[in-house]
Amino acid sequence: MLTLEHVLASLFFVPARSPSSGEIWPVLVQGWTLNFEMLFYAVFAGSLFMPRNWRLPVVSGLFLALVIAGRVVAFDDAVMLTYTRPVILEFVAGMIIGEFWLKGRVPPLAVGSALFACSLGGFALIGVLGLPFDELTTGPLAVLLVIGVLSLEANGCVRALSLPGLLGDASYSIYLWHTFCDFGRGEGRTCDRSRRARNDVRSGSFGNAHRHRRLHDARAPAAAARPRPASHGRPGRPSGRIERLEEKAERFGQKTGQPIVPAATVAGRESQPP
Repeated sequence: MLTLEHVLASLFFVPARSPSSGEIWPVLVQGWTLNFEMLFYAVFAGSLFMPRNWRLPVVSGLFLALVIAGRVVAFDDAVMLTYTRPVILEFVAGMIIGEFWLKGRVPPLAVGSALFACSLGGFALIGVLGLPFDELTTGPLAVLLVIGVLSLEANGCVRALSLPGLLGDASYSIYLWHTFCDFGRGEGRTCDRSRRARNDVRSGSFGNAHRHRRLHDARAPAAAARPRPASHGRPGRPSGRIERLEEKAERFGQKTGQPIVPAATVAGRESQPP
């Protein structure tokens, strides 16, 4: 069932109840995450007008206040019910992880491997024991997973492979259109029109991902032309982590017009006695 109000709310990423089920879903159900992302984008964009050292505390405080409000007040409005869910704290966790990553503060390989294993084990337990699959159980595990993978990448344990990278670039597009892959199926038969539509969507997803990757590779500075600095706390051991952090910082600085302290400089300051 479609209504004009629900369609417009979905197009403008405004949380609204579906006339079909009463759930807070857009017309394309799996696009529900975009409603949360638009909130974060709006808040983060507003925070860019603040001094850099204020952004993380202000955004964190705002999202924490929304979650507390959701626990204290029994909201019935779809917008407030959505924007007071604890899942929005995952944006805060991502900002904190990103801040540590830009400063070169990544757990050592042993710790990162343990976090990665604990995260996978936790997700497996959720499935085996039939535990609730919500932000309260999966959120902390997702944070551990991201930190663990970043540690593995920083220590050179993650190879850059073109096909997995392409799938990663196309992953959200695939997530959105996977429902249409089953559209038109019935009793083991698929009409030619639906098959052509699915093939067109697949081609578009992978084509856009491929163009995005080529554009990114063309703009990225050549890492091989730079000397490879030593890693934090391990003098003499080459690592590409600081080099990658410098590249990210330079690109961020070019976009925002703000000077970013290179990671190698940060590492040098941290190694000096007070």
